[in-house]
Amino acid sequence: DNVYSSVNNTEVYISKPNNFQGVSEYDSRVVYSDFKENNTPQDSWLSYRVENYKDLDGNRGALNALINFKDTLYFFQENGFGALAVNPTSTVLDQSGVSIVLGTGDVIQDFKYLSNKAGVKSFKSITTSEGAIYFADVNLKKIYSLSEKGMQSITDSYGMKAWAHENISSDYMPRLG
Repeated sequence: DNVYSSVNNTEVYISKPNNFQGVSEYDSRVVYSDFKENNTPQDSWLSYRVENYKDLDGNRGALNALINFKDTLYFFQENGFGALAVNPTSTVLDQSGVSIVLGTGDVIQDFKYLSNKAGVKSFKSITTSEGAIYFADVNLKKIYSLSEKGMQSITDSYGMKAWAHENISSDYMPRLG
């Protein structure tokens, strides 16, 4: 007679703090599919794994646009924009002089901000041409171009400060293109 023996069926619950707010929206996260490979039975571009993401700096605002321009993927947030390192590789020579291609296998490995101030509130404020990306920043009241020559404030370069100050506001989302 083991009166004191019983199966332990105790369940432990930890209460959430009163001010707890769960995160269900990751507005500065870039989610990506698997790398595309030819001759596979399943389309890799339809496979999104749990860990296939890259978080941008949330202090720059939500991710508002992704633009593919001249084989570079640019991201735009309200207070910054930059480029994503998509499947980058490096080539080194081995002892016999044969090239070896190096990479980690991640589709998006890193990102680099090109501006920590200029950005967009809406993807509608961005357009592209053959030679540049153009975007309007309603916070700074400026229109910018990004090309192989770098970033340029069209508003400053062409004497449009007064026009931009009067016509670009957070109430009005400029639609370029």
